[in-house]
Amino acid sequence: MDWFITQCDQLRAMFRAFFPATVTDAIMSLARPALRLSSGPAEARSRLGGPPVLPAGTPWPMWGDRPLDFVGVIDFGELASEGWLPELTGVGSTAFYYATGLPRPWGDDPTQTAGWRVLPGARVPAGPATLPEVRLGASPFVSLPSPHEPVLRILRGARRHQTGGWPVVVQRAVWPDCALAAAGHPLDAGHPLNAMSPLDADPASAEVDVEPRSRPGAAADWRLLLQLDSDDRLGWRWGERGCVYFSARAADVRSGALDRSWLILQATP
Repeated sequence: MDWFITQCDQLRAMFRAFFPATVTDAIMSLARPALRLSSGPAEARSRLGGPPVLPAGTPWPMWGDRPLDFVGVIDFGELASEGWLPELTGVGSTAFYYATGLPRPWGDDPTQTAGWRVLPGARVPAGPATLPEVRLGASPFVSLPSPHEPVLRILRGARRHQTGGWPVVVQRAVWPDCALAAAGHPLDAGHPLNAMSPLDADPASAEVDVEPRSRPGAAADWRLLLQLDSDDRLGWRWGERGCVYFSARAADVRSGALDRSWLILQATP
């Protein structure tokens, strides 16, 4: 935790050179610890691609008649030794599967929930590799919400694989969409809550009946398990410079029910 306190203090000092203390404090109150995932040592247990793994006794996940694609496995116990992530589980290996081919699920339709799987306890080899293997290392950083400013487009040149912290959004906030879609509401453009800022929206004013866990405030219940950027090394191009986000509710993270995760795909319009 020392690294997080130190980096927050450094950011706070820098921000105060440009912003009033009230603005700086508001920004830093949103800071969360995260791990940036990049190429790691050959002995790393967390990886993208390579030989697939499944929990013991679990059949290969399907979406209708299509087998899902193994995209990687994250060993949260291994990563816990690299940095402090209090919002995520600190134990076990979790495999991530997704229907990567076209047509692929975007997470905007509740009927697409079989288009991905998040499977904790995945340690059993499940066949040959279909993607090249990229072993993952982790470096801690202070994660802040991504403002939609054109000047930040210069950051898009770097791959943004990540676990924990705030999603690096491509289009709009990820977690309000998770909350709505996971509660059974399609993310059509006409939905009143989709046009609102999660900070400003008044659920009582919406002319729809939205159950409590799908209200904008429910976005705060979600945590980022894994963010996958487009990556030419693995042949992944999620639309035009898109990202795939696997997220789970905080309660499901604490209980280990990661199979209840939701996926959102965003790409540059």
